Amino acid sequence: MKLRKKILIFISIVGFFGISVIYILVHFILLNRFDKLDKVLLEDKMTTAVSSYQNELKTMKSNLLNYSVWDETYHFVESSIPKKDINNSTFAA
Repeated sequence: MKLRKKILIFISIVGFFGISVIYILVHFILLNRFDKLDKVLLEDKMTTAVSSYQNELKTMKSNLLNYSVWDETYHFVESSIPKKDINNSTFAA
């Protein structure tokens, strides 16, 4: 085997080994750290979204409850039905 072929094979093996080591380091060290950071950020955003959703539901519930108590229609309907008619069922025609 000529020296030229030996040098070419040696350079190819060293290059392949170097690229493999860089890939392993990048994949197992850097990408795992980024995955963990993404997971933490996603969990934080989901917690914020769920909390915002729960607060909005609580606000809607309290506002609707307050509105139903303050509603003028409720008082109008309540005052338009005489109490004696409710017990005697004189609504039938």
